[in-house]
Amino acid sequence: MTNSFKAAIDKYVFKKDDILVFDRGMQSRRSFAEIDDKAIKFITRLTSQASLKVIRKLDIPQEKSGSLRIISDFIALPSTSSRSKYKNEFRVIEAKNEQDGLLVFLTNCFHLTADEICRTYKQRWGIEIFFKFLKSYLNGRHFLSRNKTGIINAYYLRLIAAILVAVVMHTNKSKSFKLAKITLQNLLTHFCLVVLQYQKSSPRAPPVQRTKSPI
Repeated sequence: MTNSFKAAIDKYVFKKDDILVFDRGMQSRRSFAEIDDKAIKFITRLTSQASLKVIRKLDIPQEKSGSLRIISDFIALPSTSSRSKYKNEFRVIEAKNEQDGLLVFLTNCFHLTADEICRTYKQRWGIEIFFKFLKSYLNGRHFLSRNKTGIINAYYLRLIAAILVAVVMHTNKSKSFKLAKITLQNLLTHFCLVVLQYQKSSPRAPPVQRTKSPI
């Protein structure tokens, strides 16, 4: 577990129904055990070559989970070695689709169905795509400030811009983000010009006369 990831977990106060979802960047059995020992529910993906010791098999649902076809659902130890000191039991779900082939999910969420686990992990992609959208289309790769407050404010502005672009796309029934972005830029430019023109044409208020206090 990387120091930054561990610090984020230690800092966050997990509620009863919270589920931690992360990608295949972390494959350490020790990290899985540490998270499980803290009673934190999580869902992640394993590589297809991961060695697992099957303890018992579970029933496989007949229906598909979206585009995924679930082929196995079982309880396992995350290591086949008898010398491994990590004895935490996890649930493993193997599924296939035409695009990605075999997908292996590891979780300690024994109360969820296989379909719910697959769909919960899939929601993570929405976050990934949104941050890619911020970085690629709204200049999120460049920081206007290096302090925490400046970075937070900059991302609030980008979020507002993203909402405005989405409104333009919905209003114009457009599927092109680039076209909606250009349309929004033109609207904001026109709005600024109108405001400046109004300020120039409107009569200015008389200056406030300041009087000295008698005290």
